[in-house]
Amino acid sequence: MNRSPILPLLCLLLAACGHGAAGDEEAAAAKGQVAVTTARVQQQTFHDTVEAWGVAAGDPQHARAISLGHGGQVVALDVAAGQAVQRGQPLLTIAPDPAARSAYLQAQSALELASGELKRTEQLAAQRLATQSQLATARKAQADAQAALDAQRALGGGAAQETVSAPADGVVGTLSVGLGERFAANAPLLGFTPAHALVAQLGVQPEDGAKLRAGMPVQLHAVYSEQPGFTG
Repeated sequence: MNRSPILPLLCLLLAACGHGAAGDEEAAAAKGQVAVTTARVQQQTFHDTVEAWGVAAGDPQHARAISLGHGGQVVALDVAAGQAVQRGQPLLTIAPDPAARSAYLQAQSALELASGELKRTEQLAAQRLATQSQLATARKAQADAQAALDAQRALGGGAAQETVSAPADGVVGTLSVGLGERFAANAPLLGFTPAHALVAQLGVQPEDGAKLRAGMPVQLHAVYSEQPGFTG
């Protein structure tokens, strides 16, 4: 019996099986491939924001009252209680007391008279028509008139109106005077608390309480106005 034709056929079938197994392995390998994208590592800070509501009150230990060394009348009221202000912002406009204004004008006239008298005396003394004693007396009268005018200016009579401005960034506390009200010297006009001396009393929802940590930065913003906020 001749078996030679069967042997090549069997080798051909084995070769075909071998190629099929290799193709399955390549397909499985290709199917398991995953596209990978590389990126540079970056360090970032993630913020956990908690909203709180409340009021910002002045620390009583740093609050102070703004007053003047002379009396007057409030003719303009530019702020309200609880308002945040900036350094140099007008708070009140004051008209001097009528008596102080009158005394200032009288002192101003007296200085002009004394200055004119001193000038005439100096001219006479240059012509040897006035003595040195008369010249000294005229100089003293002019100096006294200048001192009296400076005193009346310090009492608030030097200007028709005077503006009281904020001494620093802060919050206006209580207003002790109203529009059109007259006040005496050294009377408190309003309370003022610097921005660095504010105490914020805030509250959060119960579920947000666990998020609070000591040292967290706080930003305060007004609810009903566009006033600048504070950071603490």
